[in-house]
Amino acid sequence: LVAARRDQAASLFVAFALLGAAMVASSTTIMETAVECTHPREPEVSTGLLFCGGNTLSVATTYVFQGLLAAQKGRCLPLTALLSRGAPVALFTALTIALCVALLLAYNGPYRRLHAETAAAAGDDAVAESGAKAADGALAGVMGLVG
Repeated sequence: LVAARRDQAASLFVAFALLGAAMVASSTTIMETAVECTHPREPEVSTGLLFCGGNTLSVATTYVFQGLLAAQKGRCLPLTALLSRGAPVALFTALTIALCVALLLAYNGPYRRLHAETAAAAGDDAVAESGAKAADGALAGVMGLVG
């Protein structure tokens, strides 16, 4: 909504600052959750995959936005123009946000590290071993998607 108005540089800077603050605050939670889901693998593996995937998606998204802006003839339309024809950037932005929110709400990842530590403290090696095998399978699936 800020980008829809001309000569609103201060408002745009405030919006960027708020977005950056939200991303910095959530990045630790995201990395910790990834480490939990890929236990017993090293934390660097899951964190590295997150950063590589995020950077790859951001490059692709930049080209998508560039193409959509060209289709829009360079006009910057607000998100309120979503329902009108000729606002592909607003539509792509809204669909991307909806996809991210849906994935966030549907996520229910396992706490493998917590279960392994609890099992190790209780002396149950079978539970810890099954958690390690499940993590290997999950990581192999992710590597298959990436590779």
